[in-house]
Amino acid sequence: MRITIALATVVILASGPISALSQPAPPGTPIYAIAENGDMLFYQYTGDADGSPTWAIQAKKIGNGWDFKQVFAGSGGSIYAIKENGDMLFYKYAGAADGSPNWAIQAKKIGNGWNFKQVFAGR
Repeated sequence: MRITIALATVVILASGPISALSQPAPPGTPIYAIAENGDMLFYQYTGDADGSPTWAIQAKKIGNGWDFKQVFAGSGGSIYAIKENGDMLFYKYAGAADGSPNWAIQAKKIGNGWNFKQVFAGR
């Protein structure tokens, strides 16, 4: 009997830096919650394929001081916060893989005059 082992070579073509490929997005849907005391909690919902109640990460504290008029998430860890005076701040959450409190960008003012009843992101 003869056993043959085949080796495959994988070539990855990328238009961006290779470091972006080394950190694949975690499975599921990131969900953020803000407690009454201003703590931000992170959840990773993994039941989105069939609606099952499965969570890879639950209630991991990733920040505090989240006392804003409005907060909403965009794609890729982007979080937007609107202060009472209408200033919009940008945050980039970088800890979704394990629920760690890692932030690539924090409280960067990106605009003002955001005095609306409600603001939300879309694609």
